[in-house]
Amino acid sequence: MSTGFKQYKEYSIDGLPGATYVSYGFFRSDNGDPYDYEVRFYNSHQEAIELGTAKAIEGSGKNAVLDRDEATYKEGVKNRRHSCGSGVGGGGRSSICVKFGSYAIFGNIVMLCQGSSEMQSVERCGLLAGALMNRG
Repeated sequence: MSTGFKQYKEYSIDGLPGATYVSYGFFRSDNGDPYDYEVRFYNSHQEAIELGTAKAIEGSGKNAVLDRDEATYKEGVKNRRHSCGSGVGGGGRSSICVKFGSYAIFGNIVMLCQGSSEMQSVERCGLLAGALMNRG
């Protein structure tokens, strides 16, 4: 049975040591709101921790690397950011903000989860983890 995760795109694993598969997509919560995720699969939970943590930190949170030239894992960088805010008086330019406020490791999966804060992001990681646990 499916988790309800819908894939937008499969990413290359080049630049992501140990990863076996990477997908960018969304999961719709019980209230109908869709949230974006980047999910990275590894052979084991231990590999997800040892090989996936540093790259997950790079791709999420307030210090995320959102410039393709600076990122060590370049695939999907543009999908890890979004336009936010506006200039004074509405006439200025938008800023670039991180889309994935944090990440979680669930089994052999590293999940970068949409959220404007670390807490909100972790909560949304929990939504997807819950769906994974409940699939039959």
